Amino acid sequence: MDTECVETFTDEQMRDLVGLLETTRWAADRARQGVERMVARTDAVVGLVDRDADGRLVAFARALTDGTYRAFVYDVVVAPDYRDRGLGARVVEELLAHPAVRDAEAVDLYCQKEMVEFYEQWAFTDDVGGLRLMRRSD
Repeated sequence: MDTECVETFTDEQMRDLVGLLETTRWAADRARQGVERMVARTDAVVGLVDRDADGRLVAFARALTDGTYRAFVYDVVVAPDYRDRGLGARVVEELLAHPAVRDAEAVDLYCQKEMVEFYEQWAFTDDVGGLRLMRRSD
């Protein structure tokens, strides 16, 4: 498999991204218009495309950041038929190396319990000094 990291998406890859998000528990109902707005307003966006499959987008991750003190990782996802090939690790590596993220003092994320061990390989920890995630939503 020949993959390439991209930071902008063709129209077809944007359709692929909506399809990738549909495979998740947290973003299955996101409409294309909202996904396009999300990508346009995100500080760091990376995707992996399969050159052998006509540039199909097969992995994605993004981060919001001030580039100095904080970055927050969102929406790390790999196409179901491409999992267990190291693409999740690669897309996270590409995101953490992105110029908008790499110099941030702290990089945060939240994940499902079964993914904690995966993120620990980059020194992510759930020991955050007693801090708690709080959310306000509609």
